[in-house]
Amino acid sequence: MLVDETLGDTWLFNWGRVVLVGLLATGLLLTFYLTVLAPEVLPFFPVLLLSGLAAWVLFRYPLWNLFFVLALFAPTAELDDGRQLDEILYALYLVTYVVVWHVRHHFLERRPWSDCTADRLLLGFFIWIGATLPLTYIFGGSFADQFAELYAWTSFLLYWPIKQAVASKPHGLRTVLMGVLAIGLFVLVRNILSYAETLNNATQAWQVIKGRAVMNESLLMVPAFITFVAFIHAESWKHRLISGIGFGLFFTGLILTQSRGYWAAFLLATIGLFVVIPWHYKKRIIVVGIGTIALTGIIGLAILGDVIMLIAAGMWERLTSIGSAATGDISLINRFLESGAVWERIKLNPVLGHGMGVPFRFFDITWEYSMNRAFIHNGYLSIWYKFGLPGTLLFFGFLSNTIWRAFRLSRTDLPNHMRLNRTAVLAALGSLLAFAVSTNTSNAFILSDTLLMLTALSAMVHGTETSLKTL
Repeated sequence: MLVDETLGDTWLFNWGRVVLVGLLATGLLLTFYLTVLAPEVLPFFPVLLLSGLAAWVLFRYPLWNLFFVLALFAPTAELDDGRQLDEILYALYLVTYVVVWHVRHHFLERRPWSDCTADRLLLGFFIWIGATLPLTYIFGGSFADQFAELYAWTSFLLYWPIKQAVASKPHGLRTVLMGVLAIGLFVLVRNILSYAETLNNATQAWQVIKGRAVMNESLLMVPAFITFVAFIHAESWKHRLISGIGFGLFFTGLILTQSRGYWAAFLLATIGLFVVIPWHYKKRIIVVGIGTIALTGIIGLAILGDVIMLIAAGMWERLTSIGSAATGDISLINRFLESGAVWERIKLNPVLGHGMGVPFRFFDITWEYSMNRAFIHNGYLSIWYKFGLPGTLLFFGFLSNTIWRAFRLSRTDLPNHMRLNRTAVLAALGSLLAFAVSTNTSNAFILSDTLLMLTALSAMVHGTETSLKTL
């Protein structure tokens, strides 16, 4: 064993020196090239150097590194057109983190890729993604769209680092939860400021009624479930107060999105949790529900005055339209028609699929003309359309296994030192059930924000199970 470690260290030192020299030479050549041909980009070099220095420091502290690779996603979550500098820097950071972690753990330290069924299913799914890459060319898809989707799936490679941190690091789970909550807090503040600007610029009552902050609903829903379950499990008034305030804030943020799909998903998932949890926790759900609605109304009335009545009217109109949306909402009807068109394409090649970035054609009733596009609102059909039957079975097998494990763990009497795991698992169960509902009309399997949340939730569940096995 000592000989193997020595040889491994020698090999790493020799090849590491070669790589560093190569990177230095490449950097010098690139600097010279840009100085001559593109001097306007030189002011960005200090930013890149500082980013590289920060990354070098972070990689010496694994848990801090994991926290920042999660939390720093938040500033890039805005759905702006084009690529911004912060998005590019974060993408470099994320890819570097993923590559370094996997090379170190799976190739240098020879740790196994899988220790459970879920790991094997997810690994098989990534292998199948690689096998379907040529389909984009065969079916005339967009390589730019393919690259964007590949980058979105990169966040799912964080599953193994997060799972390992939860399973083996004393503060690993706390780090992951804080990272997810940090993302939610950033999005909450940004959405509230955006909503406040909408109200400030409103000149007609209907603008107040229809005003909404519809962005990154998933990044608010998951923290809402975490703080909601934390309140249910809290044993002291201090913890109940903190988690209760947190839930009130995140729930308010989710309400302000006026996204009926996420409202319905949150409600149905909460009902599911109500069935699962022990009876003595059920009354806390009722208390926190009534308390949140009352407190939100009181604070809103104190801050906004009579305007809160217009906002409440808009919310109520949106809420009561959920039942009739399937027949009266043109946007939702259009998504059903879109799903029908996708299903017809799936039947043409159900086994292999069509690949990422491949458009399909359908008549859009909101724009009243036929169009080609690659985005599919139904997440289930989206996976089948792109990755065929094998990809569908592998990925949804992974998610189904995760939900089942979360349910099993939520019914398990975990040791006292795993109380935080109990909260994380139940929050993950609620969030995954909510995503299972919302992805029928809002694709959770194509955008970076929802994929990152699914990654963290799944890793917390399987990391907890691994930790429990080692007791």
